Amino acid sequence: MTHVLTSYLNLAFIFFWFNIVLCY
Repeated sequence: MTHVLTSYLNLAFIFFWFNIVLCY
């Protein structure tokens, strides 16, 4: 379960970073 949570968190972080880059 922890592994899934970590994976989801990582995906969210990447998506957030991509959004910032795209906005920039």
